[in-house]
Amino acid sequence: MLKADLIAMTTHARRGLSSLLMGSVAQAVLRHSSLPILMTRPGLHAPNRPLVRILVPVDGTEQSTSICSTVRDLATESGAEVIIFQALVPVLVVDPVTGFAPLGVPEPLPDPSAALEELALHFRKQGIPARILTAQGTAADQILEQARKVDADLIAMSTSGRRGLSRLVLGSVAEDVVRRMDRAVLLHRATSRAETPDHAQEVHAHGAD
Repeated sequence: MLKADLIAMTTHARRGLSSLLMGSVAQAVLRHSSLPILMTRPGLHAPNRPLVRILVPVDGTEQSTSICSTVRDLATESGAEVIIFQALVPVLVVDPVTGFAPLGVPEPLPDPSAALEELALHFRKQGIPARILTAQGTAADQILEQARKVDADLIAMSTSGRRGLSRLVLGSVAEDVVRRMDRAVLLHRATSRAETPDHAQEVHAHGAD
């Protein structure tokens, strides 16, 4: 029996990515596979070099770090730098009486730097260069923009934890990134607990859930 490390999927050239995401076969794979899924589309060519930089978007939840053990393996094999990124999405304060958000009054955003540095430290302890990055804006827009700015070879991200990969198909940040991607995107279904790189050996020993 073939033991694959990941599943690689591409879009249909004629109908584009939406056809893939909404197809019944693709939905089944995305929802039920315990393997990472490498997404690409026609016209995207792999760089003619080993991986140099991997952008890892997180959102402050434990589930969003489920991709970390896979990223650790890729970075160890290729020597790539890991860039842990979080988009700071402004939240407007809504007036409880009128139901409207006053213009120009965003709620103060918490600083995620400490948590991101802790995650980066897990990579560094295993000899993997890692740094953190934040930017204000909507999540999908900033993921794609920062991937271009740092010249990432790969975007590696988990899907929403609570609703699993069904949310990917139904319209999450991950779907938006994949639909507009200008480089390969590696997806992994969020697990019930976070997998920092230190958990990778345990995960490999017991198999993916």
